[in-house]
Amino acid sequence: MQWTFVTGSPSAVKAEGLVAGVFEDLNFKAASLPPSVAADAARLRFKGQAGESFYAFNLFGRPAKHLLVVGLGKRGAL
Repeated sequence: MQWTFVTGSPSAVKAEGLVAGVFEDLNFKAASLPPSVAADAARLRFKGQAGESFYAFNLFGRPAKHLLVVGLGKRGAL
């Protein structure tokens, strides 16, 4: 297994899975994530707190990439 840290659009990354960190301000647009991720977060009552996470499947092109969204807590505390 190979891990790589990148910034930019998730759709440009050549990988089977992605992990995206989100602060408590829940600015999914800043993380270049599609609106469906924000909708999933709201449905799951995800707040972006440290230790929270959820999985989103079948995103970002073909073959579909899987996305793990993790909460980073308060922006100033990181």
